[in-house]
Amino acid sequence: MMSTQVLNIDSLDASTPGPTPQAPRSELIGLEAQISTQEAQIGDLERALARHEDEVDFMLRDIQWRVDSRLWIGAAVAAVLGFLGFHTYRKVDRGIRERISTTLEQELYSLDPTMLSIRIRRGRELDREYRRLELSGLKNLSWYSDFGKQCTFGITIVPIDDLADEDEFLRLLDAYHFEPSRAAFVLYAREHRVRQKVIDAYENLTLANNPTSVAGAVLIVGRGLET
Repeated sequence: MMSTQVLNIDSLDASTPGPTPQAPRSELIGLEAQISTQEAQIGDLERALARHEDEVDFMLRDIQWRVDSRLWIGAAVAAVLGFLGFHTYRKVDRGIRERISTTLEQELYSLDPTMLSIRIRRGRELDREYRRLELSGLKNLSWYSDFGKQCTFGITIVPIDDLADEDEFLRLLDAYHFEPSRAAFVLYAREHRVRQKVIDAYENLTLANNPTSVAGAVLIVGRGLET
């Protein structure tokens, strides 16, 4: 004997659990929160990028200004060097050293008493005095016969034996324009007493009365000369 059981479909539907409709909604809310967070982060990144771009622009402008300034300075330096006769920076050091060396040589030349131009009058028995000057290391010596334009530079030793010699010297001073920094005189008076007005007639002048004092007098007046 067979029994037939009929399933109640309504009861089956009611007892079978179906999908929960709330699950997709919670996931959507979480996704929206993530998107909102990411949007905020993107906004922060965009603002940071904008600030970075501004800083880069400022740095580029500053670098450009520095480059332009150096170009102007370089052009100015090049112009100055060209004006001074230097064609490359390598020549600057050599040129400066050469000019310093030349200047030092000129200064030493002007301070070196052996380079002084000294004249002694011929025919007045001054051979001993000439020799004494040579022994003092003064090598640039020469004889002169009469006063002239050559006396406007260097040192001239003038023998003064009487009033006539004094007057001749005063006429020499009147005949030419003498500069104390260019010309000096040593009045060599062995026995004669030179008048004060003759001594005061010229600034770069001194007296001597023997061969040894002549050498000292030359050095005294020579220090005031510009060679």
